Amino acid sequence: MELLAKIKSGQSLEDKLGHSALTLLGVLESFQGQDVKITISKAGDKKSNQQLAYYYGVVIESVRIALTNQGNDTITIMIKDRPIGLPLTKDDIDLLLKSRVGMAVFGMMPTKSDMLKGDMSLYIDRCIMWIAKWLDYAVPPPSYEE
Repeated sequence: MELLAKIKSGQSLEDKLGHSALTLLGVLESFQGQDVKITISKAGDKKSNQQLAYYYGVVIESVRIALTNQGNDTITIMIKDRPIGLPLTKDDIDLLLKSRVGMAVFGMMPTKSDMLKGDMSLYIDRCIMWIAKWLDYAVPPPSYEE
């Protein structure tokens, strides 16, 4: 079942959701005694392929270039008390941005699969600002050429 509702200002759940709250309560009652999974998410446009291409192709690559220019092209892990240097990957950079920028913006590690177009735009903008501040690197703007 999918239920779309606009949350309105009000005092109670019924006031905020209106008729949708009664529909939801009716559906939930039909599942009494059964295990159910309820997922609540914002309605809206999913992020675009262009946003993902810019994030992975330009933003992530800009971090890699900036770190490499600073001499930080490997990550070090400890194995049996010995440091091992491994090449920095796009996944490492993505995790770095999620842990630094995503946590600051969303208060949790974001998953891009759940982001809406507006969320992804905000995340990319904040990543660009973080890269400028902490890595002293200017991320190229998107190209709108086909």
